[in-house]
Amino acid sequence: MADKYEKSSRDVGLDPMHESLKTSPNWPLEFERQQRAILELWQTCNVSLVHRTYFFLLFQGDPTDSIYMEVEHRRLSFLKETFSQGIQGVGGGRALTLASR
Repeated sequence: MADKYEKSSRDVGLDPMHESLKTSPNWPLEFERQQRAILELWQTCNVSLVHRTYFFLLFQGDPTDSIYMEVEHRRLSFLKETFSQGIQGVGGGRALTLASR
């Protein structure tokens, strides 16, 4: 008989994710809040319509989408903060600004 604390290689790293999904009964409200925040950041960071479209086609509110929503929010927040501090990136031999994103 297998010990209840014994884990297989498939279980490693998944327990916290499953626990957070189970403890989030108001995920639909959280999803809508994150979606609105991402929309505002997309507008601020001039994110392409193609990226926005793919994102919304892929992530439509399933609780397993929470990690992707968080990653997108962090990425955009980083871009906004970086450019708001006047730090410019260089891409393709030209300076990148928030407007050129």
